[in-house]
Amino acid sequence: MKIIIFLITILIINNYLINCQQIEPKCFKCLKEGEECVTDEYKIGSCSDGLICGSDPSNEFEKYACIKPKRYGESCVDSSVCDIGLLCSEVNQCDNIKFASIGEACSRDQDCSLGIDKVSCIDGFCKLKSNSCTSDNECQGGFACIDSQCVFAIQLNQSCSGSDVACDTLAFCSDSTQLCSLPYSLDLNETCTYNNDFDYQCKPNLTCSKKGICIESFNDSSSISNSENNDQCSIKSCGIGKYCDCDSGKCLNDSYDRFEHLSSKTECIIRNRCRMVENIYSRSSCFTKHCKYIDIEVQKGNLCKNTIFTVTYRDIDEQQYQSSNSPKLSITFITLLLLIIVEIITLY
Repeated sequence: MKIIIFLITILIINNYLINCQQIEPKCFKCLKEGEECVTDEYKIGSCSDGLICGSDPSNEFEKYACIKPKRYGESCVDSSVCDIGLLCSEVNQCDNIKFASIGEACSRDQDCSLGIDKVSCIDGFCKLKSNSCTSDNECQGGFACIDSQCVFAIQLNQSCSGSDVACDTLAFCSDSTQLCSLPYSLDLNETCTYNNDFDYQCKPNLTCSKKGICIESFNDSSSISNSENNDQCSIKSCGIGKYCDCDSGKCLNDSYDRFEHLSSKTECIIRNRCRMVENIYSRSSCFTKHCKYIDIEVQKGNLCKNTIFTVTYRDIDEQQYQSSNSPKLSITFITLLLLIIVEIITLY
């Protein structure tokens, strides 16, 4: 159940990314300051550069609008108006809080994600006040809550007992291999666990049948018309991999692969044993330290050219990208530095 709840949440949120729409929109367009919007996990929606999609205090219906974000220490009514990576504190100020899970570093109780009623910051780490747990989030990363106690979780590609309860965060126990596996990892004809609410085990474009087998999923093409013959497209007429552009009235290609992004993100979270904290985009969170580059690469292709996300984490992007993809860069730099030192010594 834990993985189902999380994946439903994150997939719904990701559906808005890049192709974020207004409420019941007919087509996609970038929005200016003050225009009504629908937010996403990045607080950006389809707002133009430098804006976020936050609650509009002047709107009696509590709708969201594209606004300039509140910075650290500025007053706030809720977290939606704060800059990326900040939440609205109990004293109504945008603050870097609730970014640490159990066992992670903190400097005050407010840094801990589960709240001060459950967790305290003791000796520089978030610790649970109770001696027993009720969910995996009340355990340190790499542990699972079983029978009210935190025990070592089964890691990826390790043998499991047939229940996703004992697998590490977000992983599930594959019926085919009896190994803890990543979501969306099962191939065609592999055995899966049918779930009427949410299908998360089979690869994209596959679905788990009622017989418990990954089969090809079929799109309803009857609702997709040939937009090239129409003066104005609509969201429903464009189909998968495209979006309806308001300005041209045509269906344009959308290069964003939601399932690939979700899979990469999930794998990074699992391998680095990060927990899903309330302020996951805090500069101090486990996700930001290890997996931020995945979202940054996606946001570089933002259709509205909103750079607020990439600018906020530019330094983290460089650190993560170099450390994970460019090890030769540091070696080359060290080699050149040594050559320069040798040359200086030779001159003297």
